Amino acid sequence: MDNKPNEATIEVIYNESVRQYNLILNSHNGLNNKAIGIIAFNGTLLSLFSLSVVQFINSQHLNDLQIFLSCITISYLFIIFSIICSIYAYHVIKFGSIDVKTLHTEYYIESRQTVLDQLCSNISNDSEKIRKLLDRRGKFINYSLFFSMIGVICICISLIYGFYSIP
Repeated sequence: MDNKPNEATIEVIYNESVRQYNLILNSHNGLNNKAIGIIAFNGTLLSLFSLSVVQFINSQHLNDLQIFLSCITISYLFIIFSIICSIYAYHVIKFGSIDVKTLHTEYYIESRQTVLDQLCSNISNDSEKIRKLLDRRGKFINYSLFFSMIGVICICISLIYGFYSIP
């Protein structure tokens, strides 16, 4: 069997590399949208919860204000941790790009197979770097959702306690 590269094979590999790279970019955009949604949800939750806390405190009918304020503090901490994790997940990452000028000067006289091979190599290297970053960002999104869920549970508990402690 011949060890020469096959042009059709290289084109298939190039097309698959581009498809995988586009999937990674779509994943990146999806994680950004999730992070924005979590930040918006938690911001809205904090503002609404703050309004209800002010109303509870102004009513001055709570039997045990310390327990109520402790539940509120714990709720705020979890929601703030969720926002911080979302911000870490949303941070801007730089994607690798192919320098067209260098590609033109170095590979202008090369064959189509050589150029496609180099492009495949560049795309696969960038894809691996971005995939590692996306895994890390996905973990921050999961942490953010977890903290947000715990924060919502704590908010519910503190509001239930606030309603039942009013004489």
